[in-house]
Amino acid sequence: MPDAENADAATDAEAGLRDADSGLLDAADARGVDSGDADATAVEAGDADATAVDAADGGASDADSGDADAGVEGGVVAPLLGTAKTFAVLAGSTITNTGVTTAVFGDVGISPGTALVGLTAGQVTGTIHLGDAVAMQAEADVTTAYNNLAGRPCQHTMTSIDLGGKTLPPGVYCFASSAAQMVGDLTLDGQGDPNAVWIFQIGSTLTISTNVSTTMINSGSACNVYWQVGSSATINGGAQFKGNIVAQASISLLTGANVSPGRTWAQTAAVTMQSSAISIAGCP
Repeated sequence: MPDAENADAATDAEAGLRDADSGLLDAADARGVDSGDADATAVEAGDADATAVDAADGGASDADSGDADAGVEGGVVAPLLGTAKTFAVLAGSTITNTGVTTAVFGDVGISPGTALVGLTAGQVTGTIHLGDAVAMQAEADVTTAYNNLAGRPCQHTMTSIDLGGKTLPPGVYCFASSAAQMVGDLTLDGQGDPNAVWIFQIGSTLTISTNVSTTMINSGSACNVYWQVGSSATINGGAQFKGNIVAQASISLLTGANVSPGRTWAQTAAVTMQSSAISIAGCP
């Protein structure tokens, strides 16, 4: 909420308290701003002080969330990606490829490491950055995005629930430990909103089983899907995965596993590919 609205809400609450003390409070007039605004909820006669505090806390929360992190009317907004957004693959230590059919659409970078094994310039549609200033800044921006994603309030607890066979609307889904898609495809329903965002907060590992897929429906965009992984992600052979993996440690794509559209970003360790395709095509 803008500062002016926070100030108005607090002022309305203080006025309501004075009216309550004098016996003149009109509960309808104490509503201040739109009833749909959670930070300026209508005040009742005995709750004016609490509402003033809520208004101040709401302003602080908006400030902490950053310029692209607070959803409009409860929605979820994508994190800022900075310079990392042009990178299909980023790793902290090593990028290893063991497949001749591997194809990467987007930039490739490693920082602080420089070890690029088996991936040739001909397999990359983009620029390769090994330990240079560009890769360093991109990794820094990945860390910022990771922290942002990890800090979002959980909207749907998914601990111990298999992602396979589920149809999920936009929102923030959290797993206290590991997450897995073992049986069946995962469907993400944009509900007619091309800007809809999904955030998956995963405490430890992400495992995607062999030959399963992610499907986007009703205007949903895979570019707006974010997988924040507390340790490492494994995309098994033949899986057709979508979205941006932002892992604390490493990411492994086994034979024929594809991430498209999407990104694979590993903060501290390696990204490994086996005849895989990773593409940011269509993503801003």
